[in-house]
Amino acid sequence: MLTIDISQPDQEFMQIASSSAWAGFKIESRRLPVADFILSYKVGRKKADPHVDLVGIESKKWNDLLGSIAEKRVQRQLTRLQAAFPRADGKVACLLVRGEYEESSWEVNAMKRHIKVRSGSSYRETGWSVGEVAGFLLKCQDRGIKVLRLENENDLPYFLRWVYDHYARSRGKATSFFSGSEVLLAQLDCIPGIGPDRAALLVKEGKTLQGVQRMKDLRLVELLGPAAANAVVKALKVIR
Repeated sequence: MLTIDISQPDQEFMQIASSSAWAGFKIESRRLPVADFILSYKVGRKKADPHVDLVGIESKKWNDLLGSIAEKRVQRQLTRLQAAFPRADGKVACLLVRGEYEESSWEVNAMKRHIKVRSGSSYRETGWSVGEVAGFLLKCQDRGIKVLRLENENDLPYFLRWVYDHYARSRGKATSFFSGSEVLLAQLDCIPGIGPDRAALLVKEGKTLQGVQRMKDLRLVELLGPAAANAVVKALKVIR
Protein backbone atom coordinates (compact mmCIF):
# COMPACT_ATOMS: atom_id res chain seq x y z
CA MET A 1 0.00 0.00 0.00
CA LEU A 2 1.22 3.51 -0.85
CA THR A 3 -0.04 6.66 0.86
CA ILE A 4 0.75 10.06 -0.68
CA ASP A 5 0.48 13.32 1.24
CA ILE A 6 -2.30 15.52 -0.08
CA SER A 7 0.15 18.41 -0.48
CA GLN A 8 1.88 16.60 -3.35
CA PRO A 9 0.82 17.83 -6.84
CA ASP A 10 -2.25 16.19 -8.40
CA GLN A 11 -0.29 15.29 -11.54
CA GLU A 12 2.23 13.46 -9.38
CA PHE A 13 -0.51 11.39 -7.76
CA MET A 14 -1.97 10.56 -11.18
CA GLN A 15 1.50 9.70 -12.54
CA ILE A 16 1.96 7.13 -9.78
CA ALA A 17 -1.61 5.82 -9.68
CA SER A 18 -1.72 5.23 -13.44
CA SER A 19 1.71 3.59 -13.59
CA SER A 20 2.01 -0.12 -14.27
CA ALA A 21 4.51 -0.27 -11.40
CA TRP A 22 1.66 0.09 -8.91
CA ALA A 23 -1.01 -1.94 -10.70
CA GLY A 24 -2.96 -3.98 -8.16
CA PHE A 25 -1.76 -1.92 -5.18
CA LYS A 26 -3.96 0.27 -3.00
CA ILE A 27 -2.97 3.94 -3.36
CA GLU A 28 -4.52 6.75 -1.35
CA SER A 29 -3.99 10.45 -0.84
CA ARG A 30 -4.55 12.09 2.55
CA ARG A 31 -3.04 14.61 4.94
CA LEU A 32 0.02 13.06 6.59
CA PRO A 33 1.47 14.45 9.85
CA VAL A 34 4.96 13.46 8.68
CA ALA A 35 6.45 12.27 5.34
CA ASP A 36 5.37 12.79 1.74
CA PHE A 37 5.09 9.07 0.98
CA ILE A 38 4.41 6.16 3.32
CA LEU A 39 4.92 2.53 2.30
CA SER A 40 2.72 0.08 4.22
CA TYR A 41 2.94 -3.70 4.30
CA LYS A 42 0.29 -6.29 5.13
CA VAL A 43 0.79 -8.26 8.33
CA GLY A 44 -0.35 -11.85 7.88
CA ARG A 45 -2.04 -13.49 4.92
CA LYS A 46 -5.71 -13.09 5.84
CA LYS A 47 -7.80 -10.53 4.01
CA ALA A 48 -8.72 -8.81 7.27
CA ASP A 49 -5.11 -8.46 8.42
CA PRO A 50 -4.04 -4.80 8.68
CA HIS A 51 -1.34 -2.87 6.86
CA VAL A 52 1.55 -1.53 8.95
CA ASP A 53 3.35 1.71 8.03
CA LEU A 54 7.00 0.71 7.63
CA VAL A 55 8.80 3.26 5.42
CA GLY A 56 8.36 7.02 5.65
CA ILE A 57 9.83 9.12 2.82
CA GLU A 58 10.39 12.87 2.95
CA SER A 59 10.68 14.03 -0.67
CA LYS A 60 12.70 17.12 -1.61
CA LYS A 61 13.65 18.61 -4.97
CA TRP A 62 17.05 20.29 -4.95
CA ASN A 63 15.70 23.86 -4.82
CA ASP A 64 13.43 23.03 -1.90
CA LEU A 65 16.11 21.01 -0.11
CA LEU A 66 18.76 23.73 -0.17
CA GLY A 67 16.31 26.41 0.94
CA SER A 68 14.95 24.26 3.75
CA ILE A 69 18.48 23.42 5.00
CA ALA A 70 19.23 27.14 5.30
CA GLU A 71 15.94 27.69 7.17
CA LYS A 72 16.54 24.55 9.31
CA ARG A 73 13.11 23.36 8.19
CA VAL A 74 14.22 20.02 6.77
CA GLN A 75 16.15 19.23 9.97
CA ARG A 76 12.92 19.51 11.97
CA GLN A 77 11.00 17.49 9.39
CA LEU A 78 13.55 14.67 9.41
CA THR A 79 13.69 14.55 13.20
CA ARG A 80 9.90 14.18 13.34
CA LEU A 81 10.06 11.58 10.57
CA GLN A 82 12.67 9.58 12.47
CA ALA A 83 10.55 9.71 15.61
CA ALA A 84 7.52 8.42 13.72
CA PHE A 85 9.52 5.65 11.99
CA PRO A 86 11.97 4.42 14.67
CA ARG A 87 14.51 1.78 13.75
CA ALA A 88 13.79 0.06 17.07
CA ASP A 89 10.47 -1.02 15.55
CA GLY A 90 12.06 -2.16 12.30
CA LYS A 91 10.89 0.98 10.48
CA VAL A 92 12.80 3.15 8.01
CA ALA A 93 13.00 6.95 7.66
CA CYS A 94 14.16 8.10 4.21
CA LEU A 95 15.09 11.38 2.55
CA LEU A 96 14.46 11.28 -1.20
CA VAL A 97 16.40 13.96 -3.10
CA ARG A 98 14.96 14.49 -6.57
CA GLY A 99 16.30 16.25 -9.65
CA GLU A 100 19.61 16.99 -11.36
CA TYR A 101 22.56 19.13 -10.44
CA GLU A 102 25.97 19.85 -11.96
CA GLU A 103 29.19 21.49 -10.82
CA SER A 104 29.46 25.10 -11.96
CA SER A 105 33.15 25.87 -11.45
CA TRP A 106 36.59 24.50 -12.23
CA GLU A 107 37.85 24.73 -8.65
CA VAL A 108 40.71 22.24 -8.22
CA ASN A 109 39.32 21.08 -4.87
CA ALA A 110 36.23 19.15 -5.97
CA MET A 111 34.47 19.64 -2.63
CA LYS A 112 34.67 23.43 -2.97
CA ARG A 113 33.03 23.55 -6.40
CA HIS A 114 29.64 25.22 -6.44
CA ILE A 115 26.63 23.39 -7.77
CA LYS A 116 23.83 24.36 -10.11
CA VAL A 117 20.46 22.65 -9.98
CA ARG A 118 17.99 22.14 -12.79
CA SER A 119 15.15 24.66 -12.79
CA GLY A 120 12.82 24.02 -15.72
CA SER A 121 14.89 23.67 -18.89
CA SER A 122 18.03 25.34 -17.49
CA TYR A 123 20.28 25.26 -14.44
CA ARG A 124 20.34 27.77 -11.59
CA GLU A 125 23.33 28.77 -9.47
CA THR A 126 22.82 27.91 -5.81
CA GLY A 127 25.85 29.27 -3.98
CA TRP A 128 26.24 25.90 -2.28
CA SER A 129 29.41 23.86 -2.58
CA VAL A 130 29.61 20.15 -3.30
CA GLY A 131 31.14 19.65 0.14
CA GLU A 132 28.34 21.48 1.97
CA VAL A 133 25.66 19.41 0.30
CA ALA A 134 27.56 16.14 0.71
CA GLY A 135 28.22 16.96 4.36
CA PHE A 136 24.53 17.46 5.10
CA LEU A 137 23.54 14.21 3.38
CA LEU A 138 26.28 12.31 5.24
CA LYS A 139 25.03 13.77 8.52
CA CYS A 140 21.56 12.44 7.68
CA GLN A 141 23.02 9.00 7.04
CA ASP A 142 24.96 9.10 10.31
CA ARG A 143 21.76 9.82 12.19
CA GLY A 144 20.01 6.84 10.66
CA ILE A 145 18.13 8.57 7.82
CA LYS A 146 18.40 6.61 4.57
CA VAL A 147 19.27 9.03 1.75
CA LEU A 148 17.88 8.16 -1.69
CA ARG A 149 18.68 9.94 -4.96
CA LEU A 150 16.49 10.17 -8.07
CA GLU A 151 17.58 12.28 -11.04
CA ASN A 152 14.83 11.56 -13.57
CA GLU A 153 11.43 12.74 -12.28
CA ASN A 154 9.63 10.50 -14.78
CA ASP A 155 11.01 7.46 -12.97
CA LEU A 156 9.33 8.34 -9.65
CA PRO A 157 6.60 5.60 -9.76
CA TYR A 158 9.13 2.88 -10.62
CA PHE A 159 11.64 4.14 -8.08
CA LEU A 160 9.05 4.12 -5.27
CA ARG A 161 8.09 0.58 -6.28
CA TRP A 162 11.76 -0.43 -6.13
CA VAL A 163 11.99 1.01 -2.61
CA TYR A 164 8.80 -0.87 -1.66
CA ASP A 165 10.18 -4.18 -2.91
CA HIS A 166 13.57 -3.55 -1.33
CA TYR A 167 12.19 -3.14 2.18
CA ALA A 168 9.55 -5.85 1.79
CA ARG A 169 12.34 -8.40 2.16
CA SER A 170 13.44 -7.12 5.56
CA ARG A 171 10.27 -5.69 7.11
CA GLY A 172 9.79 -5.96 10.81
CA LYS A 173 13.47 -6.54 11.65
CA ALA A 174 14.46 -4.06 14.33
CA THR A 175 17.94 -2.52 14.22
CA SER A 176 19.91 -0.26 16.52
CA PHE A 177 17.86 2.66 17.86
CA PHE A 178 19.03 6.25 17.50
CA SER A 179 18.40 7.93 20.84
CA GLY A 180 18.78 11.55 21.75
CA SER A 181 16.92 14.56 23.09
CA GLU A 182 15.96 15.77 19.58
CA VAL A 183 14.21 12.50 18.76
CA LEU A 184 12.49 12.39 22.16
CA LEU A 185 11.35 15.98 21.65
CA ALA A 186 9.87 15.06 18.27
CA GLN A 187 8.16 11.94 19.70
CA LEU A 188 6.47 14.02 22.38
CA ASP A 189 5.69 16.87 19.97
CA CYS A 190 3.75 14.41 17.79
CA ILE A 191 1.30 13.69 20.64
CA PRO A 192 -1.95 15.65 20.00
CA GLY A 193 -2.28 18.66 22.31
CA ILE A 194 1.37 18.74 23.40
CA GLY A 195 3.29 20.95 20.98
CA PRO A 196 6.96 21.99 21.09
CA ASP A 197 6.83 24.05 24.33
CA ARG A 198 5.21 21.34 26.44
CA ALA A 199 7.42 18.72 24.80
CA ALA A 200 10.48 20.75 25.84
CA LEU A 201 9.24 20.81 29.45
CA LEU A 202 8.88 17.03 29.45
CA VAL A 203 12.37 16.51 27.99
CA LYS A 204 13.88 18.87 30.59
CA GLU A 205 12.08 17.08 33.42
CA GLY A 206 12.27 13.44 32.31
CA LYS A 207 15.57 13.49 30.32
CA THR A 208 14.77 10.18 28.54
CA LEU A 209 11.70 8.38 27.24
CA GLN A 210 11.85 6.03 30.22
CA GLY A 211 12.17 9.03 32.53
CA VAL A 212 9.02 10.60 31.07
CA GLN A 213 7.18 7.29 31.41
CA ARG A 214 8.14 7.10 35.10
CA MET A 215 6.89 10.61 35.91
CA LYS A 216 4.04 10.73 38.42
CA ASP A 217 0.54 11.67 37.27
CA LEU A 218 0.48 14.68 39.59
CA ARG A 219 3.73 16.05 38.16
CA LEU A 220 2.48 15.59 34.61
CA VAL A 221 -0.68 17.54 35.47
CA GLU A 222 1.41 20.31 37.05
CA LEU A 223 3.53 20.64 33.91
CA LEU A 224 0.91 20.14 31.20
CA GLY A 225 -2.58 20.37 32.59
CA PRO A 226 -5.05 17.45 32.96
CA ALA A 227 -5.98 16.95 29.29
CA ALA A 228 -2.42 17.04 27.92
CA ALA A 229 -1.13 14.85 30.79
CA ASN A 230 -3.78 12.24 29.97
CA ALA A 231 -2.79 12.38 26.27
CA VAL A 232 0.85 11.68 27.18
CA VAL A 233 -0.08 8.72 29.38
CA LYS A 234 -2.22 7.22 26.60
CA ALA A 235 0.35 7.84 23.85
CA LEU A 236 3.23 6.31 25.79
CA LYS A 237 1.05 3.42 27.00
CA VAL A 238 2.31 3.77 30.54
CA ILE A 239 0.98 1.19 33.03
CA ARG A 240 0.02 3.02 36.21
